Amino acid sequence: VHRCINEHTKCNSTISSDPWYPSRLLRLDQHPEGTTLCVRLVETKEAEISGPYLSLSHRWGTADFIKLLSDNLASMKIDVPFSTLSPTFQDAVWIALEFDCHYLWVDSLCIIQDSDEDWLKESSSMQDVYRHAKFTISAANPWALESGLFSRRYTDQVSSLCHEIRFDADSPKTTKSLVFHDGIWTRLVASAPINRRGWIFQERYLSKRVLHFSSIQLAWECETLEACEMLPFSVDDALQSQWSSTAPKRTWRPTRRQLKNYFRDKKVPPWLDAWITIIEDYSRRTFSEPSDKLIALSGVATDFFEKTGDTYLAGLWKNRFIAHMAWYSMFPSLSSRPIQYRAPSWSWAAIEGRVY
Repeated sequence: VHRCINEHTKCNSTISSDPWYPSRLLRLDQHPEGTTLCVRLVETKEAEISGPYLSLSHRWGTADFIKLLSDNLASMKIDVPFSTLSPTFQDAVWIALEFDCHYLWVDSLCIIQDSDEDWLKESSSMQDVYRHAKFTISAANPWALESGLFSRRYTDQVSSLCHEIRFDADSPKTTKSLVFHDGIWTRLVASAPINRRGWIFQERYLSKRVLHFSSIQLAWECETLEACEMLPFSVDDALQSQWSSTAPKRTWRPTRRQLKNYFRDKKVPPWLDAWITIIEDYSRRTFSEPSDKLIALSGVATDFFEKTGDTYLAGLWKNRFIAHMAWYSMFPSLSSRPIQYRAPSWSWAAIEGRVY
């Protein structure tokens, strides 16, 4: 984190010097003796907020943990009992404090869950929530819902083997070679259950930095670097190809860098074609509420609009409208249209299932 903030020019080039905060944040304080934690909800316009905040990206479970509702809003501003938080939320609080961050944003605790008005208002600024966070904690551990971000692991899954190999029998010269599983990034990030969920797509895409807590090891992702405990300096390009199933290199970080420099002299901007790749990935993901399909992509669409000024039309872009309408269902027999109207028939968002 320190290296990214202080050395990665690309990661900091679009960060505004003016601080921005979500409407609500969890304020985190540790008792002077370090034995207890104090958590409470703050309205950022009413409180004097300073310093960074972290955001949490997680899957929703069915367990009955505390969440923000209209009738407990006032009490949560006084105190959020630590024991009422899910294991993942508890771990996220500890992580934030370890990074000297006294503010944390969690969707279910910072958006009033039984208020459609508040949900629509807050979801419209989702791109700013993740964009301005110091980094996003990703609960990539498959068992995070039950056991939190941390789990027992085997050290051999974190280490790699270094061998000295002599390629020329007539020469004593040797070359050091690192041996590791070539699908490590897929196992850590791409295939994690969290990255099969629709809402997670834009949370990961919009975040400046993501720290993935997988069941095997930690993984780091920013616009400049992808790394993990096994490969702390960089995930090799060969491993990047393993990532293509959920985050093609031409789509994620490079696309965001391209958007920063508008293609004034291009008749067909490359980012418009990159949008197709984004939809191919996004359409395969699942939702608890099918009606969220377009809403959960609105932050990414807003990010595109801010950089290009193009017109967004129910999941398609005006400058490439004809090309973007040429989508087709990957599995027609499994595709269906939702009972409730969601999008015009010409939009890929009008059907369930993966499209190309």
